[in-house]
Amino acid sequence: MKKDLDKPSFSNLTIEADFINGFLRLCEWIRMPYQRIIYHEPLKELNLNVALLLGLHAGDGWLSDKWGITCGQDDRSMFLRIMGLVRNVLGVESIKPIKCSAGKAIMIRSGQPQALAFFRRYGFPQGRKAGKVCIPKQVLESNDEDIVKAFLRGLFSTDGCFSFQVDRGPRVEIQVKSEKLRDDFIHLTNWLGFSFRSYAYLPPRGKNKAPLQVAYTTQTKQVIRWMEDIGSIKDSHIKKYQYWKRIIETKTS
Repeated sequence: MKKDLDKPSFSNLTIEADFINGFLRLCEWIRMPYQRIIYHEPLKELNLNVALLLGLHAGDGWLSDKWGITCGQDDRSMFLRIMGLVRNVLGVESIKPIKCSAGKAIMIRSGQPQALAFFRRYGFPQGRKAGKVCIPKQVLESNDEDIVKAFLRGLFSTDGCFSFQVDRGPRVEIQVKSEKLRDDFIHLTNWLGFSFRSYAYLPPRGKNKAPLQVAYTTQTKQVIRWMEDIGSIKDSHIKKYQYWKRIIETKTS
């Protein structure tokens, strides 16, 4: 299987600093219309790029009369990667990306019927999915470790977090609303040899009326293996992990 489809190298993330803002200004200047470009049919084979996009959608994607996904406005490498997946996996050109109302995220969308059909084929519900989304059975039943890792990379990039306290060590976790999604996640991580714990909690503030489902590990060796082997396409995850590694290297030198 071709490895250039795999996760990006931590050392190869240099992107033009104002790319996204410049791109959005350019789109506004030329009043870019609804893009109805179709390059090809969506990919039918479950490969690494397909699995990555499925994981991203399970986290921050939505499906109604259009398909869409949000990306942090500072996550420029992630933005470019998703735009590439839309073209290469879904086979379409996205609608002009827009900033979300809160101003901290960018929304990538497509209203092409073939894009919607792609996600429905993998069992994702149309409409509200937060409490009932789960990992597609095609991924759960796969015996290909690379496919499973690619899906987990996508899910962690959207619903995951890497954090650390200098005196207490690092932590990786996901927080989702679907208990089934969390349990499926733990099932796959166990299959790969990780050891995640889980719990649920109801945030004291906010609009959440249902508890959030958490899966996490604080074992340093497991965290390092996760970030190196599974990884993330989210720029802030990668930058924080690199920063933690520099702190550890400084303390041990």
